[in-house]
Amino acid sequence: MQRVRKALPPPGQAKPDWKIFCDLAQKMSYTMKYDSAQDIFNEICALLPQYAGMSYDRLDKESLQWPVPTKEHPGTPILHVGRFTKGLGLFIPEHYSPPKELPDDEYPMILTTGREVAQYNFGSMTRKTVEIEEICPEALAEVNPVDAKRLGIEEKALIRITSRRGTIRVKATITERSQEGTIFIPYHFAEVPVNNLTLNNLDRLSKSPQYKLCAVKVDIL
Repeated sequence: MQRVRKALPPPGQAKPDWKIFCDLAQKMSYTMKYDSAQDIFNEICALLPQYAGMSYDRLDKESLQWPVPTKEHPGTPILHVGRFTKGLGLFIPEHYSPPKELPDDEYPMILTTGREVAQYNFGSMTRKTVEIEEICPEALAEVNPVDAKRLGIEEKALIRITSRRGTIRVKATITERSQEGTIFIPYHFAEVPVNNLTLNNLDRLSKSPQYKLCAVKVDIL
C-alpha cells in the first residue's frame, strides 16, 4: 500500500474522483458526505481488519503490505507462510463446457487474445510511455511455424484475420509460443481492434463474455 499524490488540482469545473462518486450517491438518494480522500481511507481502515493499522501518517513514511491489523504491526511481506491464512482451499467440481464457437471448414483456426507483459489494457497510459513503446511497439499475430508454412506466411507479413463478426489486418510473427491451429493477438492496440472479432457469449457461471476464444480464417495480403 502506497500513497499516490495528485500531480495537479482538477482544472476548471472538473472534480476529483472521490467527489464525483459522492455526488452520484447523493443523486441516487444515498447520503455520502466526505471532505477528502483521507476521510474515505480512514473509514476503510476502521471497517476492514486488514487495514486497521494503516493511516496517511504511516504511509507518508513507509509503504505497507497488508494485513496490518494494528498500528504497531509492521505489515505482512509474505501472506502465506507455513499454511494458508484461511485454511485449505475449497474445490468444487464442474462439468466441462466447450466453447460456444469452435473451428469448422469455413473458419478453421482458433483466435485467442491476451496481453503483452509491457502493455496494460488498451494502452491509454502505457502507450504514452516511450520506454514501454520501445519494448512492445505494435500488435503482432503469433502464428505457429507449422501453420505459417501451410499458409505461406512469412515473418512480418501482413495478414487478414476474419471471424463471423469482423475483419482486421495485422502483421504476423512466427513462433512456437502459439500452438498449431491457434493464433494469439494482444488487445492493447487501437489500430488492430481484435475485440471486433470476438463474441459476447456469456459464461454460464461467471457471466463473463467469451472474449478469449473464437473461430477465424486467415488470408495473406
